[in-house]
Amino acid sequence: GSISRIQATRETFAFRSVRPRAQEQGVPMMVAQNLGGKDPSGFASRPVRQRGEYLFNYMTKDLGMSDIHAMGLLANAMRESTFTTTIAGDNGLSNGMFQWHKTRLDSARRALGNNWDDPRAQIRYALEEPGEPGQEYLRMKFSSAQEAADWWAKYWERPADLKRDSDVHAGFISRWNQGGV
Repeated sequence: GSISRIQATRETFAFRSVRPRAQEQGVPMMVAQNLGGKDPSGFASRPVRQRGEYLFNYMTKDLGMSDIHAMGLLANAMRESTFTTTIAGDNGLSNGMFQWHKTRLDSARRALGNNWDDPRAQIRYALEEPGEPGQEYLRMKFSSAQEAADWWAKYWERPADLKRDSDVHAGFISRWNQGGV
């Protein structure tokens, strides 16, 4: 159907790196510059499904990600934080939608500054984070949202129990496809 044509068109064009040229030259990045999309004011107070739809639309429309890639990140963000940008975990050692931990959290907070609670900035930073496989994720060809979600968990998040997290992804994706969360 039309979704397949749209996805095929998106995959024809290489995903443009969202990393600023200055970042590649070793200059600290300002991820929050030119985030695109609608202002996320009130994001935290919206119902979970609406937050997920906002994020999915941002990733597919503004960043040009395939539906599969966007759903992979969505499944991880749902599992880690229920799309909450400022939720603490691991006894205060982790925070954010993707639960950056310790030194990664410190780096993310420095890079995002006052935009820490902007979900768009957290997504872009996750994809651009120095030393992490965000850009590799975007180049991958996944056959399903489940495969994308599990790849992100395995190589970006590196959880203690990938099987458990994969099962959570499967449940979320199923509920999402049925109109829930």
